[in-house]
Amino acid sequence: MDKFRESVLQVHKDRNMRYDDGGGLDFMDILLDFERENASLTPIEDDTIKAIVLDMFGAGTDTTFAVIEWTMAELIRNPEAMKTLQNEVREVAGSKNEIDEQDLERMPYLKAVMKESLRLHPPNP
Repeated sequence: MDKFRESVLQVHKDRNMRYDDGGGLDFMDILLDFERENASLTPIEDDTIKAIVLDMFGAGTDTTFAVIEWTMAELIRNPEAMKTLQNEVREVAGSKNEIDEQDLERMPYLKAVMKESLRLHPPNP
C-alpha cells in the first residue's frame, strides 16, 4: 500500500498542479499545495501526506461499511421490511442487472430504510 501511495504522490508532484489539463484539483493536489505554501513555517513530509490520505480513505470506507452492515442486520431482524424492500427493488429494476440513479428516485421505501438505519445506527457520534 505504501508503494502505491508513494507512486500516486510522485505522479502528483511531477504533474505540478497543471490547471490546464481539464481536471480540477484533487485531495492530493490540495495537500501538496498546502505543503508548498507552508514549507518555511512547518514543513510537511511526504510520509505525513501519505498518512493523511490513508486516514481519509479509511474513514470513508469504514463508515460506508458500517452503515451497510447495520442496515443488513436490521433487515434480517425485520423480515417483513426486507420482503417489502425486495419487492420494491424487483418492481423498479425489472429485468435489468443494475440499478441506476434514475431508479433510486422511484424507490421511496429504500430511502426510508436507509434513513431509519442511519437514525438507529449513525456511523459517527
